[in-house]
Amino acid sequence: MLSRRHFVLGGVIAPAGGILGLAGCERRPGGTSSSAESSGGTDGGVSSLTIDTVLGRVVLRLPNALDEGASSPSGAGDDASAQWRACVEAAGHRIAEVWGTTRPAGLEGDLRVTLCRDDAEFAASADGLDADTAGVTTRQGVFLAPSVASSLTEAGRRVVLAHELTHLWLGQFGADATQWWLKEGAAEWTAAPLVSVPERSRWPTLAQAAPQKKIGDSPPPQEQVGTELGYEWAHAYVTYLADGAGTARVVALVRARPRDATAVAASLVAGRESFTTWLSGRLR
Repeated sequence: MLSRRHFVLGGVIAPAGGILGLAGCERRPGGTSSSAESSGGTDGGVSSLTIDTVLGRVVLRLPNALDEGASSPSGAGDDASAQWRACVEAAGHRIAEVWGTTRPAGLEGDLRVTLCRDDAEFAASADGLDADTAGVTTRQGVFLAPSVASSLTEAGRRVVLAHELTHLWLGQFGADATQWWLKEGAAEWTAAPLVSVPERSRWPTLAQAAPQKKIGDSPPPQEQVGTELGYEWAHAYVTYLADGAGTARVVALVRARPRDATAVAASLVAGRESFTTWLSGRLR
């Protein structure tokens, strides 16, 4: 299964005047540069930027039209390439805070991020997923839907990039055995601090379902895979684990890829307040 991110955030994540419709979602020798030095060229209407980040080198491919401000939600005339470089750098710093800067075993070469030129290119790169999905991570890198540029603020793009680059940094694609709720919940939890949103706005579907007793004390069940409720529930549950057991234990759990992450997670919070009690307090 592809690791991906749905458009599950609106409000401050979307440009002024509109809210997105909800959808289904090596360290280099010598260190890195915090100012994101970049270089690159063009290839068939696409610019390729090489950016030095705390995670190593990121190759960012952008449609040339962005440099003209055509797809920038901040308005025509903005330097879209500079904005995207800043987004990549911010996402990299957040991932490093949680997961460190030691290059994971098996991750070789540059980290690659492609903003697709149109929905057809995204579908071809994302195994047929439509552009209601913000981004996907494959062995070839991160692929972002064109609507990430046209429909999200800079803060929203940082969240999407951090989510997908977390998957790439942890090797969560292909045959990765991490349980779905833990993989997606941890990526959302990693990206969340990049934008300040109250929990009721961050988890709107979850906030509606909780009073109706549709949420249990465990992570989301298999039937919620890929749904808006499933993503929000997974994110909330990983946040609950971090609050109750600590960030270090959540990181260790994700890295261990246990066969039954749900049972391990339950043991981490045994004797503490239940998830539903915790969630009720966070959604007030």
